[in-house]
Amino acid sequence: MLIKILSYIQKEPIRYHTSSLEKLITYEKHFNNCSFENDSVHGLLIQGISNLYYQTGDYLRAIEYQKKAIDFYKVNYSQNRQLLSGCYYNLFIYYDSLHLKEKKFESVDSCISVEMSAGNGFHFTSIVLTYKVNSLYYKGDYQSCYNYASLGEKLVPVYYHKSDSTSQLLFFIIYQINALYSLGKFTPAEILLRSHMVRFLSTGNNYYSGTMYGLLAFINKSKKEYGKSIDYFQKANQYYLKAKKKELSSQMLYQIGRVYFENLDSVNTGLMYYFKSLRNSDAADSFYLYGNIARVFVKLKRYDSSNFYFQESFNKIEHGIDETGILRQVNKYVNDNITENLVNIVLYKGDAFLQQYEDEKKHVYLEKALYVYKSADILLDKIREEQIGNDSKLFWPAYARRLYEHAVEASWLSNNPGSAFYFFEKNRAILLNEQLSQQDKTSETEIIRQADIKKNILWLERKRDTMDATSANYIEVQKQLFIYKDALKRMLQGIRDKNPLYFQSIPDTSNIYLSELQSKIREDHQEMLELFSGDSAIYSLLVTSGQVFFNKIEKTDFENTAHTFLNFLSNQSYLNSRFDQYLKTANHLYGLIFKNWPLIGSRIIISPDREIFPFEALVKNTNLAYPKYFIEDHSVSYTYSARYLLTHFATDSTKGPVSFFGLAPVQFDANTSLANLSGSDISLDRIGSYFSKATNLIGRYASRKNFQNQFSRFGIIQLYTHASDSSSQSEPVIYFADSALYLSDLIPENKPKTRLIVLSACETGSGKFYQGEGVFNFNRGFASLGIPTSITNLWSVDNLSTYKITELFYKFLSSGIPMDIALQKAKIEFIKQSSKEYSLPYYWAGSFLVGKSDPFANEKVFPWNEILVIICLIGVTYLIWQKQQ
Repeated sequence: MLIKILSYIQKEPIRYHTSSLEKLITYEKHFNNCSFENDSVHGLLIQGISNLYYQTGDYLRAIEYQKKAIDFYKVNYSQNRQLLSGCYYNLFIYYDSLHLKEKKFESVDSCISVEMSAGNGFHFTSIVLTYKVNSLYYKGDYQSCYNYASLGEKLVPVYYHKSDSTSQLLFFIIYQINALYSLGKFTPAEILLRSHMVRFLSTGNNYYSGTMYGLLAFINKSKKEYGKSIDYFQKANQYYLKAKKKELSSQMLYQIGRVYFENLDSVNTGLMYYFKSLRNSDAADSFYLYGNIARVFVKLKRYDSSNFYFQESFNKIEHGIDETGILRQVNKYVNDNITENLVNIVLYKGDAFLQQYEDEKKHVYLEKALYVYKSADILLDKIREEQIGNDSKLFWPAYARRLYEHAVEASWLSNNPGSAFYFFEKNRAILLNEQLSQQDKTSETEIIRQADIKKNILWLERKRDTMDATSANYIEVQKQLFIYKDALKRMLQGIRDKNPLYFQSIPDTSNIYLSELQSKIREDHQEMLELFSGDSAIYSLLVTSGQVFFNKIEKTDFENTAHTFLNFLSNQSYLNSRFDQYLKTANHLYGLIFKNWPLIGSRIIISPDREIFPFEALVKNTNLAYPKYFIEDHSVSYTYSARYLLTHFATDSTKGPVSFFGLAPVQFDANTSLANLSGSDISLDRIGSYFSKATNLIGRYASRKNFQNQFSRFGIIQLYTHASDSSSQSEPVIYFADSALYLSDLIPENKPKTRLIVLSACETGSGKFYQGEGVFNFNRGFASLGIPTSITNLWSVDNLSTYKITELFYKFLSSGIPMDIALQKAKIEFIKQSSKEYSLPYYWAGSFLVGKSDPFANEKVFPWNEILVIICLIGVTYLIWQKQQ
């Protein structure tokens, strides 16, 4: 009876809804007071009340009752996932009416996740997945967009049985290709396009044909085949006109203008196509069209016109607004479908001021440029906040490289090292610092839960990569991946919600932040050198306790010299036979970096950029008989950023004797073809003698499982093993007695107590470089776990040298001196004790210390064993003497 009433009420005119609501609320109270409160009709009643509130415009009450329905179904009908997903879909509609975008996204994710976990029908997913994909793309989360669109493509032929399924399939393919293109993955984008192109062209549909040729034009543009690109854009334009899609025709004309202006340097032709495009564009398109027209007038040095069109661009967002106004309401604009274009227009405006300064030499334009660049930087911070996946987070620092280089150049021209330092730091290991901040705010229970989810994601991703993408199992794996990634996203969002200040960027007070660094290095008697590698120049900052030195280095000279320097160091025979040339190279590189700067302190911290090489092996003279190595006067450590040095690690305050954990497999599985590391067990025993709490695992006990299970409990870890910067899985790998450990396998299950890990193996300091984030190697992997310091090698060195330097390092470290000084002393003593050949930097310069270099408060090992042996010897001697009397 009640079900009939509900059905009737849904169809009656809105004017009767108020009285109907009163009836339904009375029924709901009755359910709450009787024994049938768990009846399925009760849930439908709650939803009916929610729907009526929505139709009367009371969205808050509608949401309240929809949440009540969700709670009801979770408790009483948890197996009926379709009911739950319907409730989340309704929440999506209600939140959309209130323009609550974050809540709307949460509802979409819940709706999809519930249907995915049920696996029996995707009615609501088919509706909200397209919204999700579109939103992710325009928010700049390209990798997540690709993942969702890929899932949608696989679901269409299996679960979508509508007449428009072809159109639905095209939607997901378009966004996959666009996302791959935006991420710079041009080859996979082309492969995907060509695998579907014939199918859509054969339909005879003008819209489909225009889309295919438009995408093909982008692919040819990425291959720098600009003539073909223009032809395909023209072809796409004609098809869109036939399909009466004027706004899409406008986009094709705009893209033709971009090719002429940006790639063929045909300014007037580009401008002509921009104005053609403007005639058919809508408001969203005209926003970036006006911005690009402004760029043309910057190129023509007509700055009044460029300023006019930049303002016209912002007017299309909201009349009278500029970058300052956007920052006041940044959430409003970043979440709209203009994210990437918005950032670009702000960047273009900053570049315009920089060029105007170069033309007119008025300092005011440098100040304006720096202000606009900092505005763009804040917009990028907001973009990063919206993203969960690392792939998208890694994309944006590389995308913003132009911003930071131009901002540093403006700082150089205005002789403003404080501003330069701000932009140096904003382009350094932001993701790493986020990971450390997140870990600091994550409980042990949350870490364990995260570890379990991440392991499942890793296992599923590896399984998916070996499967046929057309198989049913592939779809099932994709569904499971979605569920786990959604769970991880929710967990991370929960950490953010509990810590609202978590993602606050560094305030725009770079000089104050610089003073914090100066206070830190003054306390430790250190200096810090930061390098920034741009497309046209290398910039360097030397920060001392009281001064900052700022320098610009010629890029080609620096990179060629650094490359030659590394070639010498990593090749023993080449270094030995051309040692005089090496000295000239090392001395020239020293001069390029330091010029006439006064290096007062004996300890220096290096924050490198793309080029990573050992500063210890630079020379201050070219004396063939007595070269003056940099290491003789300076201990050296390396860091990801100044911010990393100021990060508080839980292990920083660790007191008491340090615990030592050593592993030496010695022999490896025959299938790996890895050489035995004879003598590593003996060296490990020597090192262990320096610590009162030492645990060494030798041979088969030095397994991957034992390492993963135990390493987090120890203060210092020493690994004598093989490793490589690449593998069959295209990532760094460490070998243990039983199996290999990949960089992606470093998933913490608790917060480590480890302060230092030493990986004595070849090429462990190498890895894949990500612009703005640095090299992803085991140093970086250990740092992301919360281990503040690691020592690894840049190239392969013979075992005996490795053992000797490592033992000397621990000898000095155990005396209580800072780690960088301990490593310096170890290398200097090694040089003094070695033959002429072994004193070459090839043998000692490869190991480098990354991270914090604070000393250990290690308790000396009281020599009980030695004393006992002496007592025994005295006793035996006394007994022998007694017998002889």
